[in-house]
Amino acid sequence: MDDLLKKRARISPQKKDLKNPQKTPIVNRKLRIKDAEKISYNVNGKKIRGKLTTGKKVGLSFLIVICVVFSVLYLPPLFHSDGTDADQAVLSMNRAAIKEYKTYLKNNPDADFDGDGLSNVLEEEYKTEVWNVDSDTDGISDYAELYVTETSPIDSSTILLDEVKDSDEKEGRTLDTPYKIDDVIFWPDDYQSKAYGAMVRTLHGYRFFNYKGWVRFPGNISAYGYRDGVHYELKYRKAEDAYKIESTDEVRIYENPLDIVYQAEFPFAGKVQLEESFWTKMMDVVFPEKGGFFNCRKVTSADLMEKEEDVTAQLETPLINLSDDARFGKNNNTLKDLSWLRKMIESGKCVAASLYSDNNGEAVAVLYGYTADGSLLVADKDLNPVGRLTILECSQKYMDKEGTIGQRSWYEFEGLGFDSGKGDRISFFDYSQASDPADDTASAETEQEEQTDGQAEEEQTGETEQPQSETQAESQAEAQTEPQTDPQTEAQTETQAVEAETAAPEGQGDSGDTVITFGF
Repeated sequence: MDDLLKKRARISPQKKDLKNPQKTPIVNRKLRIKDAEKISYNVNGKKIRGKLTTGKKVGLSFLIVICVVFSVLYLPPLFHSDGTDADQAVLSMNRAAIKEYKTYLKNNPDADFDGDGLSNVLEEEYKTEVWNVDSDTDGISDYAELYVTETSPIDSSTILLDEVKDSDEKEGRTLDTPYKIDDVIFWPDDYQSKAYGAMVRTLHGYRFFNYKGWVRFPGNISAYGYRDGVHYELKYRKAEDAYKIESTDEVRIYENPLDIVYQAEFPFAGKVQLEESFWTKMMDVVFPEKGGFFNCRKVTSADLMEKEEDVTAQLETPLINLSDDARFGKNNNTLKDLSWLRKMIESGKCVAASLYSDNNGEAVAVLYGYTADGSLLVADKDLNPVGRLTILECSQKYMDKEGTIGQRSWYEFEGLGFDSGKGDRISFFDYSQASDPADDTASAETEQEEQTDGQAEEEQTGETEQPQSETQAESQAEAQTEPQTDPQTEAQTETQAVEAETAAPEGQGDSGDTVITFGF
């Protein structure tokens, strides 16, 4: 008996399966037989892979073609560079200026460098920024947060949003109720846009910040978005004569519509202009806009015209007084400053500027011109052109130190190793002519930097009191006969009333239709 038990114990599991074939799953045995049939070996004992079927060959060939086409079309643009910064140099820095600035700041505790109503010593006490009127970027000035709203100037809040909602509720307005800023009518998509949305005038039109929604511009004009040197069409609603704003791209204004064409670029053939068709639309979808072997993009007639020449003054050494450390307490970054600078250049005069960085120090630059898109042309103090500073006009909905909600406007600059977005500053050495009549003219050409919401709401309140019958009569006079496509139907009466108020009387010219400033 013991020998029989030992014999059974020595039997392996595989032998058990062989002795008990009925216990082995039939499916597994079939799979092993099927897999064994697929495997074949050569004389060396190595496995021989099976040949691809015709279907697999076609699929693999198609995949290879797709990869090659994708590589040819879309990989080159990833490494493409316009070369716009190829001629940019970094101005020589004076790092000793960092110590000079810190000394000047220490010696002027009662000064107010950013003009927000708080002295430098108070800025330090409350841990706010000396060069920023709104340290937490919530639309409430540091002074207003301390003495008007009594909130923290370094912790962002929603007071501006709450103020707008409360004001609308008290006055019986809704999100659909249009309002005006500087004669532009707004229909925001949401209360974020209504509370924080802002607008600024540019050389050729407008730029919008923190805003998504529809706008109507004054006069009978055509508006186009402008990005990377190319115009593009904006969404348009004919019934309200309104354009859709969805980004911070510049919106350029023209008296007449621009022609739309497709510009294709092929190897050895150069650029070709093609009329709109099914095939050009397909090319626009498939081909990249630039940087590839084959390119296609939608452009306007304005993009095909020769670029406007730069406005320049004769290079000559302007007044540079490095012994005056008052420049460390100035930041000439308002639109009034920018307008004055351009007027000086137009009159043939260069302007010396101090560019300052808290990390790298100071560089002296000579500003001698500006381009068609507003960038400043820069030379070093030895009058050698070194590049340009890119200019961006900016605006912000803002509560000032008196608690009034309006707009704050300024400009940002970047280039030559400086970036105002990182806190770098600019000051003009000779700003004595800022009070000249030319400055008053230039200032009038820019937008009102402190246009308040209260004024816009006052206009809007008067508009809402117009009888419906009068509104309809004015609408018929303007030949608004198309069916209403605006989903914001509650705002239509307000829209027509605003249009009636802003429409030019019959017989008057359209001289105000073209929105072009700063001398162009």
